[in-house]
Amino acid sequence: MKKKVAVFANGWNSENVYKYLKGLQEYTPDHTIDYFVFLCHATYGITEELRNAMNTIYTLPDLSTFDAAIIFYPGINFENSIEYIYDKAEKAGIPVISIGRRYKDFYHIGIDNYVGMKELVNHLIEEHDVKTVQYIAGSRENFDSNERLRAVKDAFYEHNMSFSDDDIFYSNWELLPTTRHVMDMFEEGQKMPRAFICANDKLAESVSYALENCNVPTPEEVIVTGFDYIDEGQLFYPSIASVDQQYSLIGKASTEMLVKIFDGTIGNKKEDIIQCKFCLGESCGCQNTNNENERRRMYARGVPRKNILVDQ
Repeated sequence: MKKKVAVFANGWNSENVYKYLKGLQEYTPDHTIDYFVFLCHATYGITEELRNAMNTIYTLPDLSTFDAAIIFYPGINFENSIEYIYDKAEKAGIPVISIGRRYKDFYHIGIDNYVGMKELVNHLIEEHDVKTVQYIAGSRENFDSNERLRAVKDAFYEHNMSFSDDDIFYSNWELLPTTRHVMDMFEEGQKMPRAFICANDKLAESVSYALENCNVPTPEEVIVTGFDYIDEGQLFYPSIASVDQQYSLIGKASTEMLVKIFDGTIGNKKEDIIQCKFCLGESCGCQNTNNENERRRMYARGVPRKNILVDQ
């Protein structure tokens, strides 16, 4: 009989979730596991009432009827929702895999944000002579954003360069406030940093658009980098220098862990760590790093085909 596994996630960063779920599907042995995904799109930019209403989807499953649960921590964001899901899973008494966050005695698959971000910042400092930056953070309490910030600080300190809290802007992952922040800096006559290091690619795109509105050329005058290495960021012009969290591999690690849990061979291994990987891009001044022009041409060629298929 196939096992039932509940997956809790937030879909606001849909591409990361898609890559992870695709990895689960691709690497799960045939006819062994059914995944039931409980997903909402709650964000900071909506009212608390609406956010709470959207998060009620997490209350729906009776986890005692499942064989295991996966909590996809990245993107859930709101501590009350996160703690509710963890508490619910713990009370169910089933095996639980926590993705991206250690929690009590749960199985854990970690994502090493720190290494990839530090590689990115070292590249900016050592290859592009960057001396001043602003970090566009997510939310203040977000673990992933703070790990990326820690890497930025450490890289600067290790190069004997200054970085302070004044060099941080907390965006709450919202794009319009980020755009407005950069444009306000320009309109107020503030000196632009040599680079904006953003906590994800969407924020990087917003910063890039804001700089364009202010007639500030990128990357010649200001470099913009991101995190997540989403497809959109690579089709963007200039393509976003970013960090790949390799969610497909995290999906693979999850299925391997589930299989061992279910067949009783997991032993004492409770954790696996997946390394992030820094990826060059045009936005940091490195050209033709990932065959961007070919990717853009193929994407443009595929747009009419999608419309044709929709019309069938």
